Amino acid sequence: MAWSPTTDQILNLDGVRRRSDRFRFELCDRDLRPIGEVHPDREKSVPTIQNDSSSNTSRRLSNFMLTANEAADVNTMSDRLRVYMVLQNDAEFLLGTFLWADENTPQRSWGLEHHSELSDFTYILDKQQTQTYGWETGATIVLIMLFLCFRAGFELKNITDIGPESHRALADAMSWQPGATWLQMLKDLGNLVGFTSPWCQSDGKLVFDQIPNPAFDHPRIPAYDGRIIADSILFSKDSLGAPNDFGVFDSGNDRLLAGRYELPASAPHSFQNRSFRIGSTESVQGMGSQAQADMSALQLARDSDVHEYVTFNSTLDPRHDSHEIIDVFGKRWLETSWSMELKSGGLMKHSLKRVHYDVV
Repeated sequence: MAWSPTTDQILNLDGVRRRSDRFRFELCDRDLRPIGEVHPDREKSVPTIQNDSSSNTSRRLSNFMLTANEAADVNTMSDRLRVYMVLQNDAEFLLGTFLWADENTPQRSWGLEHHSELSDFTYILDKQQTQTYGWETGATIVLIMLFLCFRAGFELKNITDIGPESHRALADAMSWQPGATWLQMLKDLGNLVGFTSPWCQSDGKLVFDQIPNPAFDHPRIPAYDGRIIADSILFSKDSLGAPNDFGVFDSGNDRLLAGRYELPASAPHSFQNRSFRIGSTESVQGMGSQAQADMSALQLARDSDVHEYVTFNSTLDPRHDSHEIIDVFGKRWLETSWSMELKSGGLMKHSLKRVHYDVV
């Protein structure tokens, strides 16, 4: 009787020597109801997904080309695209939910083609708003975030999680002038409670939360060492310029509140090892407590440039989302970006940074 590997065995290359992956491109209406499928022209281009947590629009789909007959069936203003990876055992993984962003339509003798770049829904947040917004002292941060998301065009069903730290009140009034982006306003509010920039999951839903902490949070994805492509590993170190001392300052109406986080002595670029400090600071407004300020400083440290980086290529793994903790080379790293070629046997490229030094 033939052996049938499980999904995890296929992805982890556990007894599996040959992979046969395929990809499905589902066309949806504006409410994400499926209305058909499209089939990119793979003879001319290989579609690629990039997920970069440091970018305002974190997830993008590039090199997406449709032939003339299928392009005519797509309304790029209202249609959405969902991309699935299908394993050889027919297990499906959703890789992203996208809007059409940039579109070129070359005129051919057989009709118009579509050469497109697509983005996830954080693209909407990175656009300017045309009104003045402001809230008084005591307003609840999570309610302000929800209001701004609704004004930008999102609904409650489009938001999967807002961390519990946001259930706090503003210590000072906050306001923004016309021209500020939705993203900037949401980041300003997130800074008060230690959130990183909002991101979209593969299902297109927004997340507002802190970056995972490798000291306490465990990897969702099994260790990578056995799935790395030979000769693709590159370690990098910023021995001189990486910050080791982080400060967040709130100069409110009636106080000066400062949060600090200094890297532990176990970090190679700590003050104890280097004998000098390199600071990174950020000014925020509306923090309500010392604990809140210190958490914001810790979040700044995780968001900032660090001392150790590593990049490598691997076999395709659709289990990745944003801010994954990766166990590789005997350490826990925070994944800052990945990209995936949407073809069987394609490469997946990873960029990681080390943000915690009390974990081996």
